[in-house]
Amino acid sequence: MESRQVPVSRTDGPGTEESGVESVRQVDAQALLGARGILRIEHRGEVYTLRITRNDRLILTK
Repeated sequence: MESRQVPVSRTDGPGTEESGVESVRQVDAQALLGARGILRIEHRGEVYTLRITRNDRLILTK
């Protein structure tokens, strides 16, 4: 799976912005979801499903 770092400016609240820039990982959806187009994600004891729809959009369900 290929990923890269993308610079993103971070805001701490309305109208404020930090002077620094953070990097956020960016991953290709096909590389993440695989041939079946579906991925299960566990977060805080809950399982979520990320999948590609028939209209080629991403949907995250619990």
